[in-house]
Amino acid sequence: MLKLEFNSIEEMQEFFFKDERDFELIYTNTYQCIEEAIDNKEDSTILVEITFKNKRDKVHMENKYEDFGHTLNTCLKYFESTEDYDKCKEISTVIEKLNKTKQCQKKN
Repeated sequence: MLKLEFNSIEEMQEFFFKDERDFELIYTNTYQCIEEAIDNKEDSTILVEITFKNKRDKVHMENKYEDFGHTLNTCLKYFESTEDYDKCKEISTVIEKLNKTKQCQKKN
């Protein structure tokens, strides 16, 4: 899980929505969290925990099991576009793991 702390909502928005946002960090964290959830047979995973300095509030970005495949494909497309084929291979392995898990669930 990626843990981020910001001074303000504006700073958080800049991190996630500015032109130079760190897609590599975001997508790598995303597929790794999903892989861990699959390995642990969890039905969801928290991708990001956001806190704000001097506040008690926390925001969680979560991904549900039924959305894992779509999210992994989005990560794969990103790394294909950057030609990071090592990450593509890792994500493809996670997708295969997810598909095997789904097949096992259908049999039971």
